[in-house]
Amino acid sequence: MGGLFSFFEFETLEAMNVFIAQQGLDGEISYLEPFVHVFSHFELTITPSVLALSRIPDVVHDNAIIWFDIAQPPSVGLSTPTKKMVKEISLLGYT
Repeated sequence: MGGLFSFFEFETLEAMNVFIAQQGLDGEISYLEPFVHVFSHFELTITPSVLALSRIPDVVHDNAIIWFDIAQPPSVGLSTPTKKMVKEISLLGYT
């Protein structure tokens, strides 16, 4: 498996909420400041959301998902916008 790991991407808040419900996740959602990442041929506006889980799930119902512990991140390749979000989430004290 190659490529870079990133957080989930949703076109709408409704799609994000459906995913959260389907996965059986529960917690409080915080919205971070949107930012723009410039690629060579387009600009991407990213509006990060953080789900502070009320409990850590035993499993997430998808084999392609890895658990990303902010305090002890796995050694995986991350895109520049993902690195920026990890740093911001860490500075805000999420664990």
